[in-house]
Amino acid sequence: MRSVAFLVNDISAIGGSTKVTVQLANAMTKQRRVKIISLFQSKEEIGMSISKEIEILTLFNKRIKIFEVETYIKMLKSFNFKPIISLILTLIQLLLSYPLLRKKLNQNIIDIDTVIIPEIYGLFFINYKYKKKVILQLHTNFHNIIANRINRFTLNLFHKKIEQLVVLTDNDKKEFEKYGFNAVKRIYNPLPEKNIEGMREFNNHLLYVGRLDYVKGIDYLLEIFKLIATNQEVYLDICGDGEMKKDIEQFIKQHHLEDKVNLHGMVDNLTPYFLQAVALIAPSRREGLPLVFLEAFSHQVPVVSFRSFTSIEDIIIQGETGYVVEIGDVKEAASKLEYLLLNKVENRLMGQKALNMLEEFKLETVINQWNSIL
Repeated sequence: MRSVAFLVNDISAIGGSTKVTVQLANAMTKQRRVKIISLFQSKEEIGMSISKEIEILTLFNKRIKIFEVETYIKMLKSFNFKPIISLILTLIQLLLSYPLLRKKLNQNIIDIDTVIIPEIYGLFFINYKYKKKVILQLHTNFHNIIANRINRFTLNLFHKKIEQLVVLTDNDKKEFEKYGFNAVKRIYNPLPEKNIEGMREFNNHLLYVGRLDYVKGIDYLLEIFKLIATNQEVYLDICGDGEMKKDIEQFIKQHHLEDKVNLHGMVDNLTPYFLQAVALIAPSRREGLPLVFLEAFSHQVPVVSFRSFTSIEDIIIQGETGYVVEIGDVKEAASKLEYLLLNKVENRLMGQKALNMLEEFKLETVINQWNSIL
């Protein structure tokens, strides 16, 4: 039987890329032997349903929490040095442990045919003398990758070692081919498979799903909702967790929004929240192709998003499945959300159009595309 290993940074992370990895790994067990190898874990519990047929290995057995770069910059500005000192100490430990971690990883992929790397820094841990097929799966867009000097250096360093590059949009495929990659394939992230029971209720609820941090635009989210709440009887459901939770709680108290903003934490079943949502708000500063967009569409919920990746209008068709506004334009985002709140018939039509465009995102379609390159 052919075999595949996923090399991830943190199998216990709450992000969409981890959910995609688990979903693909579970589906691949039908035809392949599958391993998931995690460089480290930030939490003891993984928190996702993983097939018993999948072997799971963690290389660095210490609880680590690593944030986005922008979050550390924000911490510096607020003189919150403790997490930064912790990061430096952790990176020193990782650096000192690197030879041992690399050896441990390569001992555990000797019997593996293909290694899929969903996070770019995993490229540093592969011993390429073993001649494994290496697939780099990118969850962010070309411009975000190239704009980051470390990412750009990593890509250039391992360019010839990457046998296959998997990207999320056709535009990214073209850009990476121009950059010099020959084997580039666009494969969408799969839509989570679930039976949706119930009808949309239009209860004047807006929904946010994701990490609570700077990159995800939590500051924008709060400003958008504050604008809408001054004119409309509206509620905001926030599903997710992260380092900006306290900022949200402070904002709610400061603006007397205790009866309008609901913090639900991490939620396993989002269906009840989607069914009462007028729209999904996506205020991120940057994205790859958010899985939550597809979840919203599967529940016939339109999306109002900032232009967080270059091909976003391939997914959100302007005025048909939602609205795209420029990053930081909170007034325009609030205006589009108010329109969806007030125009329920148009809202329902947009939701139906969103549902109709999901064929390419079905798990069976996505797995067939993966099988063509494994």
